[in-house]
Amino acid sequence: MSDSLYKASLLDLLLEVDPHPHNADPSIHPVTKQRLIPFHLVQADYHLSPPIKPMGRINPDVLLEMIAFEANRHFPVFTFFPRLSAKEVVPQAVRCVAFDPDLVKAGRKALAMAMEALVWFMRGRGSMKKRAFDREDIFSVFADPRSTAFADLQGEMAVWDNVGLTIFRGSTYCFDTCWIGATMIVYEGEGRDMKVWVQKRSAHTSYGGMLDTTVGGAVETERTAWEGMAKEAEEEANLSESIMKEYARFVGTLNFQLDPKTVPKPLVHLCFDLRRPEPSFSDYAATQPQICDDEVDCFIPMSIPEIQESLQQRKFQQSAVPDLIFFLFRHGFITRENEPQIDEIMARCQREHHVAFPHRLTEIDRVWQ
Repeated sequence: MSDSLYKASLLDLLLEVDPHPHNADPSIHPVTKQRLIPFHLVQADYHLSPPIKPMGRINPDVLLEMIAFEANRHFPVFTFFPRLSAKEVVPQAVRCVAFDPDLVKAGRKALAMAMEALVWFMRGRGSMKKRAFDREDIFSVFADPRSTAFADLQGEMAVWDNVGLTIFRGSTYCFDTCWIGATMIVYEGEGRDMKVWVQKRSAHTSYGGMLDTTVGGAVETERTAWEGMAKEAEEEANLSESIMKEYARFVGTLNFQLDPKTVPKPLVHLCFDLRRPEPSFSDYAATQPQICDDEVDCFIPMSIPEIQESLQQRKFQQSAVPDLIFFLFRHGFITRENEPQIDEIMARCQREHHVAFPHRLTEIDRVWQ
């Protein structure tokens, strides 16, 4: 592929999505410099050696809300370490927040109900934006597989076996828990003749009017990666489950983070490709994305130079940028010869998250090698 395709390093685009050093101290907010307090299932997890990853991290403002919430409860929900007495918590001294052990023993549903009560408490005090309940998708909150609490949580969930609890989608911003998303790119042809089908988002949606991957969305709790991807493909592009099983392929994971003002948001994208068959095949028409969702304005077939030009012109919504870069990499359009910053790009797209995520995804992605 000609060097002229790349007018500027793709690293510049990636830095707009995820501007923070990939080796930054996870206990300090990279912009505000506020400390971030680990949020574990139980306090014993904080004291394990070697240390394990927390479920999330909270800033001092959220910590104050959790302390106030705990003071208004008739039974314990959270524990704070260290604690000077049964009633006294010094926020500046807190090094870890966790659930009360008895609540953990009550199970994941009890933990989810407690977190929902905390969210409503924070909303009532005006400290959580309405977006926490704008989208009522239920997300999994993952705990490190080595958590001592899993002895009390075994057998309740089978899809992701290191789920600690579930919370509403919007609430994850306050607690820095990991999001799992599934994205897919539909394409046809090879090399210079390749066409990629991209989605243009409807004006009334978030990132309205911008371009996106063919289909994509969050993987809700109790869905596998494949189930989440198949659901989005049918809802957004009218691609049937039988077509998905025949032509869609899992191609790897992306680990990166978005940059909200509270806490940088850890994301894991499970990436799929769907290569359309030749036009002479009977399934050719069935593999063309079709509008069946009011969040989609249209689907556009684009050449690789058009994809690159649209990336440089910032026409793609932010979370799609790493997906498109990964696609260009694995199909040979990004190489060491035409992208001098490829090592830094690879490092940022395979960022080590400092919070727990599904442990089945911890194996290193060989696609990047």
